Amino acid sequence: MTTPSATPDQTTAPATATSGSSAPPSTVTLSQTAASSPAAKQVQGLFNRYFNSINTRNYTEYSSTLDSTMRANNPKSHFDSGYATTTDSSEEVNSIAANGDGSLTVNVSFTSTQDPSDSVDNSSCNKWTLNLPLVPQGSGYVISTPPSGYATYTDC
Repeated sequence: MTTPSATPDQTTAPATATSGSSAPPSTVTLSQTAASSPAAKQVQGLFNRYFNSINTRNYTEYSSTLDSTMRANNPKSHFDSGYATTTDSSEEVNSIAANGDGSLTVNVSFTSTQDPSDSVDNSSCNKWTLNLPLVPQGSGYVISTPPSGYATYTDC
């Protein structure tokens, strides 16, 4: 990226705000409760990348939202077959809880449409709620291995 008139401390902020930016569109909303968390913007950014990567079938972006254990457990072949027909929408971060060790637990809900044969229950539409653990990485967070029972769903 060239920024002929920008000084070094001006190059990053405008790039994410312009229409020519490679940043995914912001589709994830925050509940009032989630928005009050100090980590709200970082969590929202993470889930924007996560859902955008699924909707655009971008494994590289998807894997960047996961910690190393989750990446190892979710190789490209699983991503390609698991999300081949999936489109997620109505994504909302409902709550963000700090765990005292720097990690977070985030409750997120969304609607997933897919070919019924790719669905968890042969439905073309499911409404999901996930409780996902996030761990610090760099200046943000990534998704870590969730506990059993972390996901619930109903048909639309």
